[in-house]
This record gives sequence, structure tokens and C-alpha cells, in this order.
Amino acid sequence: MERAKIGDIEISVVSSENLSNRALVTEKPVEKGENVADHTKKQPIVIDLVGAVIGDDAADKLSKLMKLQKDGTLLKYIHRNALKNMVIEDINSVHSSKTKNGFTFNIRLKQIRIATAKEVEIKIASPKAKTQVKPKTNNGLQQPQEKLVSPVIKQSTTNEIVSQSLEDIRTGNSTKAILDLYLMKPPKSNSSIVRNPNIQIQ
Repeated sequence: MERAKIGDIEISVVSSENLSNRALVTEKPVEKGENVADHTKKQPIVIDLVGAVIGDDAADKLSKLMKLQKDGTLLKYIHRNALKNMVIEDINSVHSSKTKNGFTFNIRLKQIRIATAKEVEIKIASPKAKTQVKPKTNNGLQQPQEKLVSPVIKQSTTNEIVSQSLEDIRTGNSTKAILDLYLMKPPKSNSSIVRNPNIQIQ
């Protein structure tokens, strides 16, 4: 089996890999009985590595691992398990007399989900013109205004005056008939004269 690699860094010995796949389950309490689960959410994969790095370049490899952790570099882990999009979450190194020219370690890697932004064109319709309504104004209490109505005076027509004069002549009131005919307004120039067929001119 090939030696384990974290990114492009070769690891001398990996004695164990502890892989964790978890899902977050949300629950709601009910009046009676156990809680009811209504949703699950997948959690990132986590792998805990236990091993050792031995050799003259052990210190240099540790420095590179710490730089990868600091920069949050996405990397690939290859050994018994192959995982991509991993970041170094934790590094715990032990330097003892038992490990010559190197160190033992506990390293935790966590998988990162990458979201891709997508542009979507949204068409917005132009708003329709709204009818403007004149706001109501409060003018307070107002005194109701009475409308004056002019009296209508009925004017007698020429035919009515002539007919009344003839009636006065028949009843012997010739003086009144002559006075009414004398005060009668002459017709307008553009009006036609209506003759009463009962009047005979001698």
C-alpha cells in the first residue's frame, strides 16, 4: 500500500483512521410519548488520523502542514480512505525521545462543501400608473346655505291678451279691453304675428 498523503505531503506512518459520518436530526416534543423527528441534515465528514512522520525533513513537513491549516487550503487525503475537499482542522504533534528524527501526531481533517453562485436574470414588470385620488380635507362644521329662489312671474302671450280683450268687449268692459291692447308689447322683429281669427278689422 502506498504511503498516506495529506495534499502533496507524504506521511511516514498512519496507524489508524477514525472516519465520522454524522447527520443532524431535529426533533419536536409532543404531548405524549417520545419526541418526533421532522428533519435531518447531513454533517461534514470528519477523519481523525494517528501516525508519525520520521526523517530529516520531518520538521519541514510539520511546518507545511501548519501552513496548510492556517491558509485553509483545500486538499486531498489518500490512504485507506480517499477524501477530497478537506481542510486541516486540528494538528496535535508529540516530540519524544522514542521517536528519533521525527514526531507522532493526531490530525483531524474536515470535509468542506463548496457552494457555486449562479446568476439568474429576473424581469420586473413596469408598475401600472395608479389613479390619483384627491385627499379629503376636513373643513369643520359648516352652516348650510339656503338657496334663494326668484319668484316666477308669468307673462301673458299676445294671443291670451287678445282673447281676454275680446271677452271684455262682449261683457261690456270695452275700456279695459282698449287699455290692454294699448299696453300690449309689440312682437319682436324676428317673431311672426299671430292673428286671432275672432278679430274682424272694419
